[in-house]
Order: sequence, then C-alpha cells, then structure tokens
Amino acid sequence: MATKIEWTDDTVALFWRYVRKSDGCWEWLGGTFGGRYGQFRAFDRKVKAHRFAWEITNGPVPAGKIVCHRCDNVRCVRPDHLFLGTHADNAADRDAKGRGARFNAPALTGELNPSAVLTAAKVATIRARLAQGERRADIALEFQVSKSTIDQIARGEIWRTQTQK
Repeated sequence: MATKIEWTDDTVALFWRYVRKSDGCWEWLGGTFGGRYGQFRAFDRKVKAHRFAWEITNGPVPAGKIVCHRCDNVRCVRPDHLFLGTHADNAADRDAKGRGARFNAPALTGELNPSAVLTAAKVATIRARLAQGERRADIALEFQVSKSTIDQIARGEIWRTQTQK
C-alpha cells in the first residue's frame, strides 16, 4: 500500500509556478531527468513532475503502478492527461497509438543516420587498410572512432556490404 505524503501548501504552490497551463497540455518548465521527464525537488527528494502532479491531485500512486500520459507528452503535468497503469499497460498504450519502435520507419543506416560519424567512402578506406594488415587501433585513432567500431566494421556487423547482408 502506498504511503500518503502530506505536501505543504508552499511546496504545491512552488510546483505550479513551474507549469505553463494551456487549453491542451500543461507543460513542465523546470528541470528534467535526462532531458525528458520533468523533475521536481520536494523535501530533499527528486520526483518526476507528472508523478508529483498526480499525487497532489489524486493521492499516492499504489505499489506496482506508474503514472502514464494519455497525451504522450512526457513534460505534461495536467492531471486529466495522466492515468495509473502498469508498465505493461503503458507499453500497450504506446503500441495502440503506433509509437513503438516496431511501428516506426525502418532504421536509418549508414550515411542516412544523422548520428553517423563515418561515410561509405571512409568505411571503404577502412576496409582497404584492414585488408593491408594495418592496426585497428591506428585506424580508429585516425578516423576518430572507437576500436570496437573498427572491429564491428571488420566483422561486418555495421556498415555491411551487399554480400554481407
């Protein structure tokens, strides 16, 4: 059974000062956990902002439950956009809305991936130098990638050629 925490009026008022209310989502403007979910410090404890909004509005979150977003906006703290569920409920909600990775467009690979450090031409050069017996650590240093990246290229795990697919 969840424990009810009595929040002070000052703490609750401070929380709502970090919220921009609108007709839609009520956006959390304060700090975040990892740049995503809102974070609020209350009584020397960091809590997710949407969870805090739930608790001050509806009471404690029961054991085994999490606070989920109907609106899919992780910074939203509007109580009527939140619901209690399990991790499985949250995953089912995600899948029903077509937001899961398996529903997204195919992964962008090679140079199409915006995070790519290498180009197809550089990978061809790396492969040629590997074939000549050059040390992987030296190649990694020159191309500013890790030795494990060079190892993965050598094994055909990344930047696969047509014959490796």
